Amino acid sequence: MTVLKDILLAENPDLATSYSRNDTKRELALLFRSLRKQAGLTQIELAARSGLSQSHISKMEAATGALPEVESWSRYFHACGKRVKITPYDAADRPDDELCVLI
Repeated sequence: MTVLKDILLAENPDLATSYSRNDTKRELALLFRSLRKQAGLTQIELAARSGLSQSHISKMEAATGALPEVESWSRYFHACGKRVKITPYDAADRPDDELCVLI
């Protein structure tokens, strides 16, 4: 069964490129939201802990838009009791279950 999304992406290379580019943002948004919920925090509580505004946190958790800066990641993760570690490695060696963000 062919999904409408697959048809549209196959027929429009520009749309396919844009959609692919947003994959990273969607994955990050899900990660951020999941971490916050695991920590039992609302966006407002996370804002108070991190020093980021609630609207900034909302943008970080949105599936579209610009990627947040690494400093924002660090503050967000720290407020959730986590930390950011950036380790470069060859993209060919990337395990399928790891989130890889190329900056």
